[in-house]
Amino acid sequence: MGDSFQLFVFHIKTSDVESIKLSDCSVRQHPQAVYTSIGNLVPFVDGLNTLMNSRLVYTKADRTELGNPTASKQVFGYVLNHSPYDNIVKRWYPDMYAAAAMDGPWEVAKWIAKIEKHNMRSGSNIILSIR
Repeated sequence: MGDSFQLFVFHIKTSDVESIKLSDCSVRQHPQAVYTSIGNLVPFVDGLNTLMNSRLVYTKADRTELGNPTASKQVFGYVLNHSPYDNIVKRWYPDMYAAAAMDGPWEVAKWIAKIEKHNMRSGSNIILSIR
């Protein structure tokens, strides 16, 4: 990036899978270019584990949209490749604010904990808000 600095701020107000993938993909591919990632209300960040657990309330609807990874190796590979939680690696991560729903903050908390464990940037701020 040289002397120039690009600033990308994401503010995602839905749990739309494509929006979450856009934010996650940008953070993973260009972490230094993303100053902060704001949002993700009820983020779908651990898609693989969610889709594999048929006891969860929304799994049936999510499987309709994304497929069933327990029944198809192709779907398993696709979801694994696009799952924000499963693609966290040791690197620099930007400051983030994630808002989770009161009825299910555990997926988001697990995602944030894994990012903090793998974050090579000292002093970053990752905030979880439960609404």
